Amino acid sequence: MNFWNRAAKATKSAADKASHILEINRLKSKKYIEEKSIKEFTQKIGDYYVAQMDRGLEIPGELNDDYQKIIECRYRIHALQVNIEQLKKQNPSSQIRCTFCGAFNCAEEKFCAQCGNQLEPERDI
Repeated sequence: MNFWNRAAKATKSAADKASHILEINRLKSKKYIEEKSIKEFTQKIGDYYVAQMDRGLEIPGELNDDYQKIIECRYRIHALQVNIEQLKKQNPSSQIRCTFCGAFNCAEEKFCAQCGNQLEPERDI
């Protein structure tokens, strides 16, 4: 077998391998999209049941235990938010008020945490 035949065979082999790898990656990409869809649908189902339970619907089994954990997390989040607000009130000089929504933000922030409006430093008059 001469040089050109070997080169052609090697080129075809490399092209076949590249094609094979591309096909695998294409299928992996499709698989990822499907898995992502499952996660989104699962999240929607979960959100639906949490909303139903918030309205008082009782769902038997482990979901009620998990819902109680959600309620406990909500209480902790609320308590943390209260603590944050109290700390903000203790040192108002380190805060800036949003001119759009009126929410208080840390003076170092560039945008309002509540509405996203760009914060303008207060000027002394």
